[in-house]
Amino acid sequence: MPSKANPAYVDGLKMLARRDLSEARLRDRRTARRVADDVFAGLDEDGGHDSLMEASLARRLPSGAKIEDDREFQRLYRYLIGQGFEADRVLLLLNRRKRP
Repeated sequence: MPSKANPAYVDGLKMLARRDLSEARLRDRRTARRVADDVFAGLDEDGGHDSLMEASLARRLPSGAKIEDDREFQRLYRYLIGQGFEADRVLLLLNRRKRP
């Protein structure tokens, strides 16, 4: 014997389940944000980008080595930009490492 209250009851349960799911997703996002904040809190004031950029550059240019010519400068610039570093910071770093 189906009654009219049965579909309304089911609809109410669906609505509650969607709300619970939304709240759980929001909690997960907040937790993930807190974890990310904790991870990056230890980086230096520039956000750690300069030290990460130095490490990335060291893979292509040995420590203490100077950039010999414009072609190498451009190659390293493209590499660091491709890694996601900001153009102005890349230029500052590469100009410091360029042979006078």
